[in-house]
Amino acid sequence: MPIPTLKGLHVVQKIALKELIEYAGNNSHLARMLGLPVSTVNSWVVRGRISLQGAELVQANEYLKEEFPLERLRPETSF
Repeated sequence: MPIPTLKGLHVVQKIALKELIEYAGNNSHLARMLGLPVSTVNSWVVRGRISLQGAELVQANEYLKEEFPLERLRPETSF
């Protein structure tokens, strides 16, 4: 697998975050599912990627973890 460029990595992360939020319903639902304030999820949206800690919380969530593995949310962790 080729190593993505930094710009490509950001695009992948942004798309994965958008899909995660849509899967959960909206920012508020995702925050509730992860036990976080909505402002945290909103900050991910502004940055265009989920934090590593947030991605780890997704992995601990039975409803989300199979559809959104760590490598999908934070692909740089697989290198």
